[in-house]
Amino acid sequence: MAPPSNNQKRVKGVQVMRPFVYGTTARPFDDVKNPKPDGVPADHTHSWTVFVKGVDDTDITYWLKKVQFKLHESIPNPLRSMSSYRASRHINRLRN
Repeated sequence: MAPPSNNQKRVKGVQVMRPFVYGTTARPFDDVKNPKPDGVPADHTHSWTVFVKGVDDTDITYWLKKVQFKLHESIPNPLRSMSSYRASRHINRLRN
């Protein structure tokens, strides 16, 4: 956790670097382990998740407030955002 600070102003010319991990996972639909949700088109074969997390699953919510993902234009609503208060959620997408 970050140390408490009373100075919340930005400092010009200073860069702060923080390590984090981002990526995607895709899992084929399976009747037991990963069932296809109702309403999913028949030609969709996988569930897909994009994520951002701390290295070794460390908490990054004290310095990361928002993440924005730009998905392929063929996907409805291709520009998606996730706030840190929703950190336990991921952006899921079904893919064919």
